[in-house]
Amino acid sequence: MGRYNKKYVLAVGAGAEQVHSIRQALDLGLHVVAVDGNPNAAGFADASEHITVDIKNCDKVLSIANQYDIVAVIPSCIGRYITTVGYVNENFAGGGSS
Repeated sequence: MGRYNKKYVLAVGAGAEQVHSIRQALDLGLHVVAVDGNPNAAGFADASEHITVDIKNCDKVLSIANQYDIVAVIPSCIGRYITTVGYVNENFAGGGSS
């Protein structure tokens, strides 16, 4: 099964507080692309794909989301970078913050 047959979701931030959400998405059969500025982020161990990127860089995060044709953004508490989640949601016409 190729990458295009999978349903990918995006985790903006992959710290310890996102681990539960990442695992829940995996349990639902989704594939998680996690992005975080910390190359040792706790959630990277569980994510299907992980990319080290400054999550303040909305355009870079959106580019990654486009590469994987994400179907949703995992809601999680990421503090002030909730704006990145909103930016991606707006560009994919997803629900949630914008």
